[in-house]
Order: sequence, then C-alpha cells, then structure tokens
Amino acid sequence: MLFEQAKQNEFDLLDKEAKQKRKRLLEETDNYFLSDRPKASDELIAYRQHLRDITEQPNYPYEIDWGNY
Repeated sequence: MLFEQAKQNEFDLLDKEAKQKRKRLLEETDNYFLSDRPKASDELIAYRQHLRDITEQPNYPYEIDWGNY
C-alpha cells in the first residue's frame, strides 16, 4: 500500500511537471496564431498537436517525446 502511494505520488509529480512544460512550450508558439500574423506552418500546427497529445504516449509521464520545432 505504501509503495503504491509512493508510485502514485511520483506519477502525479511528473504529470504536473510535464503539463507545466507543455503549457510553456505552447505559449512560446501562441504568437504565431494571432490574427495579424501570417498563417502558421503545417509543421508548427503538427508540433502543437504533438504537445497536446503527450499524455497519450505509452510511457507518459516517465518517458516523453517532446518533439521539436
């Protein structure tokens, strides 16, 4: 029981950190989606979708492929 709680606590901490990093990375590219900017590239759109989907990765949150842009 104690081991299970420790594993859950670790998961929760890693999950929180990953979501904070994802939020920061998405915010870094938000300016490309303002109405006075040219249309965002398909690569950028795919990258942002990849970031939104990180929680679906097989070993999340222990191993995360952050992709790159």
